[in-house]
Amino acid sequence: MAIIDTETTGMRPPYSRVIDIGIIRVEDGKEVERYETLVNPQTSIPPFISDMTSITDGDLMDAPTFDEIAIEVEGFLKDAVFVAHNVGFDYAFIQSEFARLDMHFQATTLCSAALSRTLFPRQSRHNLDALIQHHGLVIDGRHRALPDADAVWQFFQKIGTEVSERKLRDAVAKKLNSKEKVHRAPTILYEPAIT
Repeated sequence: MAIIDTETTGMRPPYSRVIDIGIIRVEDGKEVERYETLVNPQTSIPPFISDMTSITDGDLMDAPTFDEIAIEVEGFLKDAVFVAHNVGFDYAFIQSEFARLDMHFQATTLCSAALSRTLFPRQSRHNLDALIQHHGLVIDGRHRALPDADAVWQFFQKIGTEVSERKLRDAVAKKLNSKEKVHRAPTILYEPAIT
């Protein structure tokens, strides 16, 4: 699987653009590679985004544009389940960035927020901050792409010790490509054996 998080200039692709990408590639239950980069959106960043992410226009001036990293990003996502916290958000942005380059991107998706709702229905909140607190995850740099993706990876590792293998496999199978509506909140040491 490829656990991904993005930070963006806003909430609506294709009008908003990706400014930060973090990907953790997991194969056979083990992390095999990490990727992170800032991305020059070729537009300015709204102040509230800068305040939330600490990313400034100046930080992005020398960053690559998405077209300069598209093949590399595609390689990290190839033949993997696309995993994100509120996956619809990140998936729509990545699809939109590829579409700008006339590149078709499609993947099986898995939402860690939806998975949390299924596995822990008694929890009142399932945003990334709630998962960090409830599962004792350690994160350095909230609202940056790679740290948020790492929180999702830690979540998967934790739930592997908190629920039975069968329950986890069933929940993952149920939530693959789920269209469940979830709220925006970015974010697996157990291998759910997704094929």
